[in-house]
Formats: sequence, C-alpha cells, structure tokens
Amino acid sequence: MAKVGLTQDQKSHSIFDTENFKLKKDEKARIVILDEEFDVEFVHWVDDFGYAICAGDYNLLLKEGADTQHCKFCANANPDGAIKSARRKFVTLIVIYRTNSKGQVLTPITVDVNPWVFGDDKFNDLLGKKEAWGDLKDHDLMIECLGEQYQKMRIDVMPEAVWKTDKDTAAFVAAAFKDAKSMYGKDLRMLLGRDVSDPEKLAEVIGNATGQGTVPAYADAGSINQMFSDGPAVASIPVAEVDFASMLDDSPAAPVETAPPVSKTPPEVASASSDPLASAAPAESAEPLDFDALLND
Repeated sequence: MAKVGLTQDQKSHSIFDTENFKLKKDEKARIVILDEEFDVEFVHWVDDFGYAICAGDYNLLLKEGADTQHCKFCANANPDGAIKSARRKFVTLIVIYRTNSKGQVLTPITVDVNPWVFGDDKFNDLLGKKEAWGDLKDHDLMIECLGEQYQKMRIDVMPEAVWKTDKDTAAFVAAAFKDAKSMYGKDLRMLLGRDVSDPEKLAEVIGNATGQGTVPAYADAGSINQMFSDGPAVASIPVAEVDFASMLDDSPAAPVETAPPVSKTPPEVASASSDPLASAAPAESAEPLDFDALLND
C-alpha cells in the first residue's frame, strides 16, 4: 500500500477542484481571454441527471437543432418534458484580475485563471466584440452581473489590456495562463456535461427521466422491502481507555525543509495607483514584445 505525506507534489489537479467563473448580482470583474478557440459541445438537460452530451453530428445539430438518428436524447427531447432539446455550451480558461468592488485592478497585479462555461448568448456577444475591436487578447473585458441565477451579464470592451502593460506583467500573466492550461486544458470538456455512451446506462437515464424505467425481475416488492427494513440491533461495543501518547514515538523529529509558497504576484510590475491603465506611462522597451510567443512557448 502506498503512503503519502502532506506535500505539495501530492496535491491533486482535478478540473472539478477549480472554481468556475461566476459573479453575484451587481458584481464586476475585469478579465482577458487569451485562447482563440473554445471547447464546445451540444448538450441536453435531463431532469434528476444534469447535462448530458449529445451524441448527434455537430454540423447537423448546428443546422437542424437535432439529430434523432444518432442521439437517443434528441429522439426523446420535449420542450415541456424531462429531456430538453440540445443546445450549445462553451468553456475556456480566462485570466481574472484581482480588483476592488468597482472593478479597478489592484496593485501589485495578481491574477486567477479559471474556467468560464457559457452559452450561445455570450458566444454571440463575444463574436460581435471581436468583429468590432479585433483580437480580444489586445483588450480586457469588463463584465458586470445583471442577474445571478442565469448569469446574465453585460460585457464591455476596455481600450487596453492590463497584461500588456509591460514586459514583466506580460510574462507573469502568460506563465500563469500556461500553467493552468497544462493542468486543466485537456479536461475542460468534462465541465460541459456527462458522456453517456454505454447503451445500458443510456437506457436507464432516459427511462428514469421519462418515467418508463423497468424494475428487474429479481427485485420484486418483497425483496426491495426487505433490503430497506431495519436489521437486528447491534449491542454497543465497550470503548477501552487508551494512552495514545505512550503509543507514539516522542523522539524529536528531523526538521522538514519546505519550499517557499508560490506567489501569484509578479515582481514590482505596477505602480501604486488603483488602476495601472489610468496613469501608467507606456513601457520602455528596446524592442516590441511578441505576446503570441509568450503564450506559445
């Protein structure tokens, strides 16, 4: 049996350990989208199950909205039923600046990199912003939550991007983004829905949702009732008093060297103003920065 200690190298890196980007009513966030492509799936909402990934052909779904030949969820979908029609969900990693309540970037600059899951409405909004402003990596986005339940948001394009303020800030943000992408990038699709490809599981999920599930022959009413009936009471077990201190080796332990904590704050990359874009002078550099190269190293 393997044994591990409480050490940084044993920390898990599951996509489900990350916190999805969400805002509360009237909350603001300043972000930048560095990915040029998003993960996308058509999904069905299924009552008492959640989102299930549609098995239909993507291009046919985009054109027709359903693929009943290849997807059992599409074949059983009903606007008023327990299985809803397919719709698109997108997910990408975004860089979120630490800000005050007004959305002004705090200094020194620190960032979080989190997944953002959204639907067609926000995708269309972002597409319109890109068509009007060009590459979104060149601009931060100011997002304000107008409704928390369905994450209704107002998205405004900022004239500049904080991560491009200077060379140090650019390198810091690019490194944070690449680290997060290496850990979570391949698993982002899992946030969109559950892949139900096993035929028996598929039939079970659809049957439970539509009320057409069947009870196996071996599970008759008598056996089911017996499974949930109270069993014989178990007498309480006497608890012995134990001197735990005497069981432990009280010899002094060797000191453990620990690595210094990882900081998300770059070395002196901004002034003390609340928003470096408001007063920061253009960065002095002998040559222009290649921001794409920072992301693709």
